[in-house]
Amino acid sequence: MPPPYVFSASQVSTYLLCPRKWGWQKIAKLPSPQAASAAFGERTHTQLEGYLNGGHLDLTTDEGKVAMSGIHHLPAPGTPGLKTEVEWYLEPNHGKWKYMGYKDFVHHIPGSTPLVGDHKTTSDLKWAKTEDDLLHDPQAILYAADEVVKTGSDEVELHWVYYQTRGAKKSKKVALRVMQEHVFTVLEEIELVAEEMASYLDNQPAVLDMPFNPSGCEAFGGCPFRANCNLNPFQRSKAMSETSLMDRLKQRKAAAPQAVNPPEYQPPPKQEMRAAEPVEAAVPAVPEETSEAVAEAAAEAVPEAVVTKVLRKPRAKKETVAEVVAELPAEVIRPIQTLYIDCFPVGKPARFAENVFAAARDAIRASHGVEDWRLINYTGGGVFAETVGRLLDTGEFGDIVISTKTHEAQTALSVFTARAREIVRGL
Repeated sequence: MPPPYVFSASQVSTYLLCPRKWGWQKIAKLPSPQAASAAFGERTHTQLEGYLNGGHLDLTTDEGKVAMSGIHHLPAPGTPGLKTEVEWYLEPNHGKWKYMGYKDFVHHIPGSTPLVGDHKTTSDLKWAKTEDDLLHDPQAILYAADEVVKTGSDEVELHWVYYQTRGAKKSKKVALRVMQEHVFTVLEEIELVAEEMASYLDNQPAVLDMPFNPSGCEAFGGCPFRANCNLNPFQRSKAMSETSLMDRLKQRKAAAPQAVNPPEYQPPPKQEMRAAEPVEAAVPAVPEETSEAVAEAAAEAVPEAVVTKVLRKPRAKKETVAEVVAELPAEVIRPIQTLYIDCFPVGKPARFAENVFAAARDAIRASHGVEDWRLINYTGGGVFAETVGRLLDTGEFGDIVISTKTHEAQTALSVFTARAREIVRGL
């Protein structure tokens, strides 16, 4: 029996995009020149890894500035249970192939839900995957499956952080929680794709005889093997019938012969989950002399808000955020009722984000000895955002109004939106 093939998550994604592109790489073994954007992404990843390990971002470089835009989405450096560049390994019982790779960062404390994070650089945030995309993304599912197998957890939290490399330096976090049942369902679909890949490696066909997807010719800056395929305009026009990764996975599952058995995965038995021990984030303590508005709102402690979307057993789709929040346990409801961005509520009182910013400035002044958080080398924005988050987590704040015209608001906006049950934006 030949040694098992080794597939990475990126190989599976490449094959789903265009089997022939994967064939040029893995059967013809043609070298793939690294695009300038990919090289920039690697350098940005290196800076982010160093930051999470307690280092500093080099803000004299474009990579450091891009990385800086998203550190408020990341766990604080030194957080217990945080690891970077974590090698993962997943092998089905059939032994014909295995999956391997590295996760950008993982945060897990025994008894808590494991969190897997990935850094993504992109020319524009419009290319960021959605929560629904991640539900069937090979990389996300393989990472989650590895955590389920390693920890025995029946759910995994996924945080994909996107950093924009062109124009304004900004970032976006796509977060969701996936259940073990869903992970292994999609993993079976990925296994069907891996079976096709293994068959091609066994038979070593001529790459030009492999199926192709014309829409992949221009994806991700352009395929480096376009000249090898030399598709004519008629063939390229077939891109009109392009389907998504999710559709391709479903098509393969539906077309699979009934005689082919699914992989003999044995998901670990469900364990009784206990509450995670509280983790002190690496942010300064809030002094007693905070603003009155914040002090009044801090009367009752509320734990940190949950991720943006919690995936549970199949249920009827909710039409509003309020309906979804109403079903969440009381301990995970977010501390801001309604966040008004660049607008005001009519006929009811609301607090102003400036009150929280003032308290955060006081806390940072006391703990760091600087008059302005911007004077903290490299990580001032991250310290400010984390401090604001800690303040918001001290109690129920009701409605809050925030204007995005200030630098402080732009730095901490995502902290507010992550903790809001409803969001209203001004025109």
